[in-house]
Amino acid sequence: MKRCLKLFTVFLFLMVLVSIQAFSLGGKILDVPMKTYPSVKIKDGEFLHYGMYSRGEKYVDVYYVTIKEKNSSGGFYYRVYEDIIAVSGGRKLPGRYTDWPVSVLIDPVLGSTLESEGNLSTNELKDFASFGVGGLIYWHYQLYPGQGIVKYTSKSMKADEIITKNYRINVKPGFPAMDAFSEGFIISRFIDPHSPGIVYYVIPDFMKEPFPLTVRFAGKENITIKAGKFNSLKIVFTMGDPFIGKLMEPFMKDSSLYVDSERRIPIESKLNSGETILEEISNVTVFPAVYIP
Repeated sequence: MKRCLKLFTVFLFLMVLVSIQAFSLGGKILDVPMKTYPSVKIKDGEFLHYGMYSRGEKYVDVYYVTIKEKNSSGGFYYRVYEDIIAVSGGRKLPGRYTDWPVSVLIDPVLGSTLESEGNLSTNELKDFASFGVGGLIYWHYQLYPGQGIVKYTSKSMKADEIITKNYRINVKPGFPAMDAFSEGFIISRFIDPHSPGIVYYVIPDFMKEPFPLTVRFAGKENITIKAGKFNSLKIVFTMGDPFIGKLMEPFMKDSSLYVDSERRIPIESKLNSGETILEEISNVTVFPAVYIP
């Protein structure tokens, strides 16, 4: 259990992601889905760069590029590419974002991860390993919204052996659901913290059942950082499961997440273990070139 809690804490921090202020909901889970914003406008080709700090020293850089993809219903999804570079690792960010190891497909209407896939090389695994993912070298997460099912496959390296695991997880149809590598992105950008209800967080490698989170609006604050000046919303999360909430309370005390009120870009995440801070916002050429500037 202690190992699971440690990994879970690291995953939340990884996603820029999220800040949780855990406390009991009186043993009661709201049986309604949280609402998404009616319109989220992310510029096609948006490039975000974050620094993650511990005791004032940066130890990793996290990068995102977001691309719009048309869907069969005439709308669009967001495809998010992600990479993590350890400051001390020596690996350079690949110039083509399509070569980055993590890709996430998001439905902005549902506020859910439809698909998430990661494929880590040996060098990439070293950078990701500092976040507690262990020997995880591959994963594929697929949500079937109408059926309320997540199918998940992971491959982990243990000694010289590759261990493959397959999961089938039930989630309530119509509820926002997400995996570890898109959780902070979805909650901070698509979920309305003023609405009641829950979202589901699915991490099959560490917990067999999805568990509910509730996003809470906690005020407004002006923030000035390297990336600029922002009028931000402060949000915190509460856990729908009071037992887990109580266990996580020492890890998440005084944590917070600040989101740009206009574009809903995650600006700054504060945890007792350190900070994640937005350092750069720019844009990439979407077509025909796919190189970051």
